Amino acid sequence: MAKKKGKKSPLTSVGVLTAMAAALLAVVAICMMFVPAATVNDTNMTYTGLQLTFGYSEDTLLGTVTVLNFSFLNFLPYLLALAGIAFSVLTALGKLGKIAPIIATVCYLAAGVLFFLVITMCVPNSGDSKDLADLFRKTLSLGAGAIVAGVLSILAALCSAVAVIKK
Repeated sequence: MAKKKGKKSPLTSVGVLTAMAAALLAVVAICMMFVPAATVNDTNMTYTGLQLTFGYSEDTLLGTVTVLNFSFLNFLPYLLALAGIAFSVLTALGKLGKIAPIIATVCYLAAGVLFFLVITMCVPNSGDSKDLADLFRKTLSLGAGAIVAGVLSILAALCSAVAVIKK
């Protein structure tokens, strides 16, 4: 008598579990947009990922002053992390074969790199002066939100890469 091959439960395979772990890490990375992503050197002033991405205005005695404008390049890592989550869910559901975890890995890795570049990609409201924008960027340093989001996205890429190998 030949032994019958037991069918594995689709929700317990290593590839599925690592894909879901990657998605969870990416969700936490996206939540880091509410944590300070940049700090102004030698002060207590910080800018969250939300402010660096969608812009920030400050009320002064002279009226409202726009400090930062919308930055699509700072919005891109959040979009890539969301795309990675979607492809991780497709991996867990067994859709698209091996291509889903590969695309998720690329999305997470690109998002991780872009999270570390938030200062370079911010759009300060300096009119047409490139020198003032560069000076503003030089006063900023990377904050905890961007660092944690970048690390978590790269860890999500590693988890998703395991899903590629183990699927």
